[in-house]
Amino acid sequence: MKKITIENQEVVNHLEALGYEAAARKELLSHMAQAGVLPGDPAFQAYHKEYEECFARYELAKAELERQYVQPLAPQNVGYTFRAIKNLIDLGYTEINLNCVYEEGWNIEHAKTLYKELKNTADYLLENNLEEIYLSIFEEDFFRPKDPQDLQNWCGGTGEMISVDYTGNIYPCIRYMPNSLGPGVEPLVIGHVDHGILGTDKERDCAHCLKCIDRRTQSTDECFDCPIAEGCAWCSAYNYQVFGTADRRATFICVMHRARALANAYYWNRLYRKQNLKKRFKIHVPEEWALEILGQTEWDMLRELEE
Repeated sequence: MKKITIENQEVVNHLEALGYEAAARKELLSHMAQAGVLPGDPAFQAYHKEYEECFARYELAKAELERQYVQPLAPQNVGYTFRAIKNLIDLGYTEINLNCVYEEGWNIEHAKTLYKELKNTADYLLENNLEEIYLSIFEEDFFRPKDPQDLQNWCGGTGEMISVDYTGNIYPCIRYMPNSLGPGVEPLVIGHVDHGILGTDKERDCAHCLKCIDRRTQSTDECFDCPIAEGCAWCSAYNYQVFGTADRRATFICVMHRARALANAYYWNRLYRKQNLKKRFKIHVPEEWALEILGQTEWDMLRELEE
């Protein structure tokens, strides 16, 4: 989930103007092609170059805007989780998708904070009869062991989220683009609009390597056999950015997944009891992990709700 706090309207106006200009130039190129102007025509090439330069300025401006004003649910703002969710509910949203970022930086204190924020969120939903609102961070079928035969990669970034940039390069996912990976990391390119997808040996080798990745190949035994592996997410392109390969899972999010699992146990078991249901949300989080986040009294309360 991202929290946007932009106070400088001039910045927004500038970005919108660049976006409109890029769209207009793209439309002009489309009309030229429909009119029979060939790509090799000097006039077409000149306009196409101007479009590329304009689109590049737009992408740079957008990246700068996000760097300054857009904040994901990350260590520096996890304490605003409940307030952010409540604000979206007050604005009329009934489907809210949010997750912790996969990047390095989380620690046990952040996990404690997330649990408290999600517990406050659960109380707010239940006490105000808002159970029909969908929050992706509360998932009834997660936080249990995974079937060992389930080897599917969580992320679609191994070739199922094809993206194209303004230069015509084709990527397995937008996260492999230069402006996503940052300096010093080679982008993963699997094609170009001029010669198509997998048009070179290098592109075919890249795609083949990505397709060979599954949950077993990239996971340590600890990850693969984790008692709350179901629902644990990762980003293949971030793995590539950090380790130089998408076939190795970054596990910086582990402690936050544990906190989320505990908060889900609180929410679902309170909801079942409110609805006078006999079903219970089973807690698969080991006590040792739980006590690092909760403390004994809170842990005992969760176990009582599970009964």
